[in-house]
Amino acid sequence: MILLSLLKLLHFLLLLVDGVLLLVEVLLEAAAARLDMNDAAAAMPHLQKAYAAAPDARPVLALLGRAFDELEQPEKAQAIWLEAARVAQEEGDAIGESEALRKALDAANHPALLFVDGVSSIGSVEFEMEKWGVDCAVSGSQKGFM
Repeated sequence: MILLSLLKLLHFLLLLVDGVLLLVEVLLEAAAARLDMNDAAAAMPHLQKAYAAAPDARPVLALLGRAFDELEQPEKAQAIWLEAARVAQEEGDAIGESEALRKALDAANHPALLFVDGVSSIGSVEFEMEKWGVDCAVSGSQKGFM
């Protein structure tokens, strides 16, 4: 009897998680549509709700950073891009971290150069140095194939 109750509770929790993820996805689609129409102010309520539901989701942070950039709020944009870099770093994504750090540096109008340690990734994953604003990258391309 207890096992059946626990299974029902687990099923309910899984449905709840799926519902939250679907809600975040719908909110992000609405926010992206408004950002594409150059209406960052209209995107913010959707982004705030998505951030409340999934504060560590990189798609949420990326759109939120973009919105703050468009609203010309560099302090908030910088904070969001740094948070995106932290999340990318925790996930082991040096490429996502590099792109987010560049956006944070740009939002802060900071003169620092962005160096990327891509020893084990460059050569095996997409890396767009110029597009992402990377100033210097170190690579050992053979390591990506090991």
